[in-house]
Amino acid sequence: MSLSIRDQLQNIGLLKPGSNTPSKSGQSGAQTKPTHHAGAKRPAAKSNQTQIKSPDTGLSLAQAWQAREQQEKQLALEKKRLADEKAQQKRARKAAVIALLQHATLNAPDAELARYFQYANKIRKVYVTAAQREQVNRGEIAIVQMDGRFLLVNAEVAEKIKQAGPEFLALFGASAEPDAPVDESYGDAKYQVPDDLVW
Repeated sequence: MSLSIRDQLQNIGLLKPGSNTPSKSGQSGAQTKPTHHAGAKRPAAKSNQTQIKSPDTGLSLAQAWQAREQQEKQLALEKKRLADEKAQQKRARKAAVIALLQHATLNAPDAELARYFQYANKIRKVYVTAAQREQVNRGEIAIVQMDGRFLLVNAEVAEKIKQAGPEFLALFGASAEPDAPVDESYGDAKYQVPDDLVW
């Protein structure tokens, strides 16, 4: 007669006599650690949705650029306004000087003497009579620049021009005459007369 399964388990020590449950002597008493399922998702990191802030003003970069562009436009408008105002003032001064020059210029049509003077870092000239040259040297006649022309006026008119538009006065007051400028074109080699030229 063959043994039952229960008897066979008892014989090999896997079942205690009088017990229907398998022995736990061969099992480890270590606790099992909880395992994560392969499909389980970890909590995602919170995405940074906030815009970068300027440390000085707390404005976003877009707002800071917009404010800067607006400021640059305001500065450009202010610069243009000042330039227009300056140009308008210059036109007004020029008109006042032109009015003072009406019937006040002393330029003689038959003047043949060149009176040299320095103006705008260059040596300039105006044609005068012998008497006018002396008056210019003494400061009794002034020289006014208007639209590229040099005009002679007496000291009284020059004083008024000095108040209305001083930038138009080229020479006013006693002044020594500078040396006449040298025509540099004649210093060029192509204008030199050969030494062996016989007339």
